[in-house]
Amino acid sequence: MKRTALAVALSSLSLLAATPAFAQGSQLKIDSCADYVARATSQVQMAAGCNFPGSRWSPDAVVQKTWCEGASPRDRGREDEGAQ
Repeated sequence: MKRTALAVALSSLSLLAATPAFAQGSQLKIDSCADYVARATSQVQMAAGCNFPGSRWSPDAVVQKTWCEGASPRDRGREDEGAQ
């Protein structure tokens, strides 16, 4: 029983050690504006009815593409992760 508890504790610690780098979101890059626009419009559709303010939640793909073209791949990744 003690061995099982120790194994579970060690595996949990290894997962926690790996989580901060992933959770920061700064590692995620989106190189393609087509990919960004697809993700953004999908998130807007899923949030329909929530009435979130701002252009971040615009259902207009042109608005999303315009923002994307002026942003870095890393900023696109941060924006995508922040909306999830």
